[in-house]
Amino acid sequence: MQTGGGNNSKIWGISYSTLQIATFLAAGIISLVSFIVIEKRSTSPLVDFKLLLNRGILPADILILIVGLSMFLVFQTIPILVINPPPFGFGGDAISTTRIQLPFALVLLVFGPTSGFIISKVGSTKSIIIGTVISTVGFFGLFSFHSTGFMLSANLGIVSVGLSLTGIGAQNTIVLNTPRQSSGISLGMASLLRIVGSSIGPAVAAMYLQSYQYKVGNITGNAQQSFPNAEAYDLIFLTAAILSLVSILLAILLRLSAPHKCQNQLPEERGRMNTPITETIKDEVLKWPGITTEPNRFGGIEFLVNKKEMGHLHGERLADLPFPVEVRKDLVTSGHALPHHIYPESGWVSYWIRNSDDIPAVVDLFKMQYERLKFK
Repeated sequence: MQTGGGNNSKIWGISYSTLQIATFLAAGIISLVSFIVIEKRSTSPLVDFKLLLNRGILPADILILIVGLSMFLVFQTIPILVINPPPFGFGGDAISTTRIQLPFALVLLVFGPTSGFIISKVGSTKSIIIGTVISTVGFFGLFSFHSTGFMLSANLGIVSVGLSLTGIGAQNTIVLNTPRQSSGISLGMASLLRIVGSSIGPAVAAMYLQSYQYKVGNITGNAQQSFPNAEAYDLIFLTAAILSLVSILLAILLRLSAPHKCQNQLPEERGRMNTPITETIKDEVLKWPGITTEPNRFGGIEFLVNKKEMGHLHGERLADLPFPVEVRKDLVTSGHALPHHIYPESGWVSYWIRNSDDIPAVVDLFKMQYERLKFK
């Protein structure tokens, strides 16, 4: 039975707002459980839970979710803080909002690509730890000092640096810890979680902004308007700061549980080095002028000429080499090589080494590559 009216109306003795919350919460839980059940039974799932729960991937995915949540938590709040009237707002306009948020956007624009170079120098997990610490400093700065536009801009710039390092470092970690045949679905899950975080952030901000308000009368004094008070903004920035502290813990966990460098190799790529086959091929190739070697990021040894990769050996079992598409087509057609075992449509070819009788064929492929690249 419904009684009363407005927001205080009741159905069977339960307030209408409480009933709404319970209904939507139940619908959300049912939808989530249904989604998990359907995904686990699917042959081509949108979310591969076995991959998601990998100890080298899950913390990075949660970090990406927190990056999206924190970023949009702030995006929702700053314009309201700037435009709302004093004493708890700045009483500005849209231009003022743009000016205050400009440092965040500029730093993100410049530091986003730059983060890749930093990560290549110090590593993904170290970059994530540095990024989460910087983000925490920035969010605690927002929590403590957001009474002026300058302090807002300065702290937003700091936050932008931290989120760039954290987001790109986490994404790079996911790539390095995912088997290459699953890299697409793994990156897709990371993007999905970032979108989920970006959806939660504004909702959390709106909850605080709506829950903590003060009323102001208009000029005639007949009506009142409600605006968020200082507590609303404090709680928003404090929530972001606490999430950043959680990010630091996740980054440390990721550092401690970091797998071996080549965990993302396929089983067939885990050939042994320092065998008669690999040593013979290596010795033959290194006889040619200008050849250098370095460890390949997927395991094995990489041969270079003029700083360009000629190809690499995955131990005594497999050789991979990149060629122009037409050359690759001729090699495959003539039977001198096979399409790449992971990316068959690319310019790469693979040669499976069965025994020492295959050494001359592998050396010939590297010789062909050497003649093509040595004068470039």
